[in-house]
This record gives sequence, structure tokens and C-alpha cells, in this order.
Amino acid sequence: MDYIEDAYPDQGYSFLPADPVLRAQNRLGYSLVEALNGAWYPLYFKRAYDEAGFKSLHEKLQKIEEFIIANNKNPEKSAFVQGTENPT
Repeated sequence: MDYIEDAYPDQGYSFLPADPVLRAQNRLGYSLVEALNGAWYPLYFKRAYDEAGFKSLHEKLQKIEEFIIANNKNPEKSAFVQGTENPT
């Protein structure tokens, strides 16, 4: 997504905010989602109960929730994470 945004900045719809600070925060959010995948996949493929795995998954989900709460600047104006006009 970053490549497309950088290579074709004036073509079509942008998924990244125009504000550089919001763009940087958005990229930090990506890393949280990547970490979530790292916690979810082992549980999925084991197909067995694993207390440590569930604790790790819960911690990752909590960090994402905290990120969303901290970065939604205009919850009354926008349903998107960062309070932007476009999905973020």
C-alpha cells in the first residue's frame, strides 16, 4: 500500500492521511496488526488451548484497542480510526 501511495500520489483514492504525522501514526498501527498476526497464527495452527498463546493474543488486541482510542481525534465526525475522511 505504501508503494502505491508513493508511486502514484495523485491517482485515485488515498488510504493514508495527508497529514505527515497521521501518516506516521498510521504506519505504527500497521506494526501492531503485524504483531497480532504473529500471536494469532500459532493458536490457529495448533488448534489446541494454549494459555500463554491466548494471553499473548489478548495483549496484542489490547494494544490495538489502545492505539485506536488514542488516535481517533474526531470520533464525532468520523467512524475511521484516525478521524479522517478516508478509511485509515
